[in-house]
Amino acid sequence: MRYYDILISDPDTGSTVRQYTSYKNGKSDPNALLVEMDLPVAPFNTPYGNAFARVWGITRNDISQATDLNGKRITISGGMQKGLPLANPAQSGVLVQGVIQQAFGNWIGVDMTLDIVISTGTGSSVAPRNIVLDWKAGTPLSQAIASMLSAAFPGYQQQISIDSRLILASDDPGYYESMEQFAAYINGLSKSIIGGTYGGVSIYLREKTFFVYDAPDSTKPHQLQYQDMIGQPTWKNPGQIQVTLVMRADLSINDYVKLPPSIITTTANALPAYRKKSIFDGAYQVAAIRHVGNSRQPDKESWVTVIDLNLIA
Repeated sequence: MRYYDILISDPDTGSTVRQYTSYKNGKSDPNALLVEMDLPVAPFNTPYGNAFARVWGITRNDISQATDLNGKRITISGGMQKGLPLANPAQSGVLVQGVIQQAFGNWIGVDMTLDIVISTGTGSSVAPRNIVLDWKAGTPLSQAIASMLSAAFPGYQQQISIDSRLILASDDPGYYESMEQFAAYINGLSKSIIGGTYGGVSIYLREKTFFVYDAPDSTKPHQLQYQDMIGQPTWKNPGQIQVTLVMRADLSINDYVKLPPSIITTTANALPAYRKKSIFDGAYQVAAIRHVGNSRQPDKESWVTVIDLNLIA
């Protein structure tokens, strides 16, 4: 069964302010409120916009106090829970975490909704963070980023795995209002240092951990199954494909995934190039993720995770 859990909490005390869920006491709730969501997940240097969620059928009290939710922490979990034959509860989990940038209630006719706009909470021009990079000459970039993240985001974890050749011959100090601004600068600068086909340093945030990387993480490859896919993979850009899956939370940016082996049937009239395997076989790097859902719309495309995959040479 389709599963969601929207948990809104106070950033100072951690106490729960509001919660909407479709799974209670180990069982799916058929009377759960209708939820719509569009939750993009991408590296900071890739502009994807804010996440959005809408809850239908809320109370008048929720509408009148909607603005009180601005600035609160929010965690949205989703996926599938037990109930349908091919549902895999192990793939469910946290989809996004962030800060409510804007919350507002609406009442049209008999419909009452709570709309929530979610940001990462890592700085903006309106609410800048203290992001200061003090990159000294001869110091690896990984060390400079580690110091910057520790100072700007105390309480957050970090995993940094980037090329050791990222060293400058002169100091490069700088102040940045947001992680988006910082990540765009570092990505471009790192490309200019290494050159060639190097993709540059990218950064993303998942569950209070910053991941800094410049190559796909092949330590734990994910094998996608046919029953996970909705439709066929399609080309999006040169060297990049897009795959639509049943909503799941176990994939992250920079993950190493493998598409299922081909099941193309060979016939005497088949084209030679397609006789033995699909062009979409092989290993790919997860470049971006987008969770899109309507919890009550019955068609299969209404509860999905769309992933952009870069071909690994």
